[in-house]
Amino acid sequence: MAAGIMLLWLRPFRVGDYIETQLVSGTVREIGLFVCHLETFDGLFVFAPNSTLWNVWMRNHSRAASRMLAWTVTLPRTIDFDEARALLVGAFPQDGGEDALSEPVVFLDQLTAEAQILVLRGRVKEGAISNVQRATAERIRLIFTERYGAEGEPKAIQRTLPADADPSRYLGRDEAPEASRTLVSRRPDEPAPALPAANL
Repeated sequence: MAAGIMLLWLRPFRVGDYIETQLVSGTVREIGLFVCHLETFDGLFVFAPNSTLWNVWMRNHSRAASRMLAWTVTLPRTIDFDEARALLVGAFPQDGGEDALSEPVVFLDQLTAEAQILVLRGRVKEGAISNVQRATAERIRLIFTERYGAEGEPKAIQRTLPADADPSRYLGRDEAPEASRTLVSRRPDEPAPALPAANL
């Protein structure tokens, strides 16, 4: 029970957050005094005693307002670097919406006789990581083929962050399991749920 009280008091996670420990990972569906109910990204139900969550390190993939994404893009040497950098930065909306890449950075990572390897990185809003990382490779390929034709098509586009072993990259804002929110576990910016009317 002590672990449950500490989880409710310190609130390292809330209902709807995606968490990861050495033993379990998933979206939090319910927080109780003795156990928490989680749902894995592929829909499995996990019954986790609170002691297994409190006594180990934990990653909360939903707590931060944004998340870093990064790709390596291998291009022919014939493409001007400054032009390539402008195209990569311009591949994302700049309106601050769900698919926007904030603080974009492009730099030259490696140079070979036939290719230049660029790194593109930036931050996306929490909950948008899945949609952005799925669309990025195709978006970059289309931009370079439209600009340079078949000769300018990237030789490789590889996502480096998040890593392949990170299951939270599969979850988008609209794909996370629905979780009932409570007064105890709601986020600070969410309105409190309406209380049932008393029977008079």
